[in-house]
Amino acid sequence: MKQPPGTTSASGTANAATTVNKVGVNKEFFRQLRAILRIIVPRKRSKEVILILAHSSFLLLRTYLSLLVAKLDGKLVGDLVGEQQRALMPEPQTGRLINRMACAGFG
Repeated sequence: MKQPPGTTSASGTANAATTVNKVGVNKEFFRQLRAILRIIVPRKRSKEVILILAHSSFLLLRTYLSLLVAKLDGKLVGDLVGEQQRALMPEPQTGRLINRMACAGFG
């Protein structure tokens, strides 16, 4: 029987459960993250910290403005749909006038 790469047979020394490492958030992840952050941000008051804070602030501002525009778009579309519903229900006289014009050869 063919086995997946990285495993051995039942008579071998390893199986799939012991050779496959689980990926997750653990102590090793935080240790690696801390090492990366030390490289990215050498001091607490450095140019990099200011750039990261400015970038994060602008991302939050952009998100807020996007939500605001979406809310305004929703109100605008709601108002347009409400107006169209009123416009699509013509008065009875208008309907009769259209029928007369169609019968008279204007339409």
